[in-house]
Amino acid sequence: MNTVKKTIQELPPAYFALVMSTGIVAIGAHLVGFSRISEGLFWLNNLAYGILLLLLFARLIFFFPAVLAELTSHEKGPGFFTVVAGSCVLGIQYSLQKQGFATAAILWFLAVATWFILTYSLFFLLIIKAEKPPFETGINGAWLLLVVS
Repeated sequence: MNTVKKTIQELPPAYFALVMSTGIVAIGAHLVGFSRISEGLFWLNNLAYGILLLLLFARLIFFFPAVLAELTSHEKGPGFFTVVAGSCVLGIQYSLQKQGFATAAILWFLAVATWFILTYSLFFLLIIKAEKPPFETGINGAWLLLVVS
């Protein structure tokens, strides 16, 4: 049981990249007519999203200090934006593959709320942080997730 707790506690913030990438491949497969691949990836993405959402809530409830430390990290903080992008990609899958516009709208509203909370909390926490890394080490490729999300 300690291994499970430790795994949840140390789960990287960018873990929703799994949903982003799986969804992008599923959408591409759908657009070129590979319906079986697209359908399989759609359901796999739903499973991954559900599990990762549960793990995120578990981290917020049981390991909030660790999540807050990551959110105030120049290196790891931007990774949380994969939640936004992953939610949007899954919503697009629902819209394109299942014509599930209500589910797509729910995922979009969840993504907008998450984006708003993350954008303002991340920048606020990083601005008020006493010690900041130099620009060349404080900014990395994960910051591009702000644009993607």
